[in-house]
Amino acid sequence: MLSFLRSFFASERPPVEPDSRLDRLNEVAPLIRDGASANDATSKKSASFVYREAVLNRNERIAGYEFSLHRRLHSRFTDQRITVRRVYDDLLIRSLASFNVEHLLGHRLAFVDVSPTSLDNPQLASLPIGNTVLMLDLPEEASREPAALTAQLASVIARGFRIGCRIRPKSVAVLGEVAAACDFMQILATDFDGIEIADLVTRAKALPRSAPTPLQILASEINTFDDFQLCFRAGFDFFQGPFVTSREHWHPPKTELDRANVIHLLNELRGGAENSELAALMRQDPVLSYKMLRYINSPAMGLRQKITALDQALVVLGREKFYRWLSLLLFDVRGAGFSERALIEQALVRARLMERLGAEARTGGLNSDLLFLTGLFSLLDQMMGQPIEAVLSKVTVPEEVQSAVLFQSGPFAPFLLLSIACESGGLGDIASLAGTCDVDAEIVNRELLAALVWAQEVGEMID
Repeated sequence: MLSFLRSFFASERPPVEPDSRLDRLNEVAPLIRDGASANDATSKKSASFVYREAVLNRNERIAGYEFSLHRRLHSRFTDQRITVRRVYDDLLIRSLASFNVEHLLGHRLAFVDVSPTSLDNPQLASLPIGNTVLMLDLPEEASREPAALTAQLASVIARGFRIGCRIRPKSVAVLGEVAAACDFMQILATDFDGIEIADLVTRAKALPRSAPTPLQILASEINTFDDFQLCFRAGFDFFQGPFVTSREHWHPPKTELDRANVIHLLNELRGGAENSELAALMRQDPVLSYKMLRYINSPAMGLRQKITALDQALVVLGREKFYRWLSLLLFDVRGAGFSERALIEQALVRARLMERLGAEARTGGLNSDLLFLTGLFSLLDQMMGQPIEAVLSKVTVPEEVQSAVLFQSGPFAPFLLLSIACESGGLGDIASLAGTCDVDAEIVNRELLAALVWAQEVGEMID
């Protein structure tokens, strides 16, 4: 943690290890293309982008992520012949195994989307057993031969993995046989109406258990806050879907800080105010002053003498880093609920990813700090409960940042669009935008997961 904190504001980056995953992509990409339509332009490099979605628990905290390859690939290969689906699963498992997934997860869970045909994949041993839930798409034949599937599940459970099953209308018939051996059950909210969902949860919770722990039920593809409330009342344990970061509720999260003071300081800083003037403004806000002195005297800064004066703290930190620190305080939320926590993490991931990709761009010369601010500010409308035009009209930001956030134009816009494509799973967009950013497409996935690790740690410090 100490080394992470020291690198929080540092520009130096560790050397990048070569990604051996490309060799595997060269082998499997032709098989993937065989299962795709002739109109699909999926490339070898873009096929391996890992898509993640946050999974929340009943305490409205991020409990884990569901990992899959791009949505379009997933929907195409879910019902493909066994050979093609095994290739899809193998590519996903190898992509995750090539990263330090255990470091990425911490205490969180990884719900890994696989087919029962891939439960014998030897690469599964590369995943952290304690954190991994193998989420099975039950094929239609499972309803005809449930005994064979449950026997297969038993062998995987014996290896220490936790198992989940995705219940669809066609697989409800095997609810008792299969779910009894599983640790998790996933119900797609879009596949059932409200009465059916409540009935499924009641039936599942009452099932006799062969597993030693209670069955935990995950609601996925929840689109609206109303749907979330319905699933919450129905007794689901975990929740996933677009509702997490939707713009449905335009209300500013609560914070100890006066955001108006933070914005005023940002404007004064960009306007060239002297450190003494900035320190005088900070003294008017006890919470802001306390947070600054606490940070500057933290072990992460590695200072030999304690700093008690705000003027001195500003000199030590530097103006650019002070601007970045102030910007992060706009995301300081007290008593955050699910939407605020997910939104904070999304903003931090977006900002960090843009910063890291800017450093990787072959063209060079891009200001990493401004790329970071572009990603961070691009979600300020949701954080402050106002249209983005109104938010940016109150704070002085560099022209490149404003152009990217408001108009998707200028040198930073491709990096912002690329980071958004990584969130939405826009496979073709990721590949083409990486080219526009002059970044090697195969490193995007690596940098995304690295940004997620960083954002998770920073988010826990902010929370």
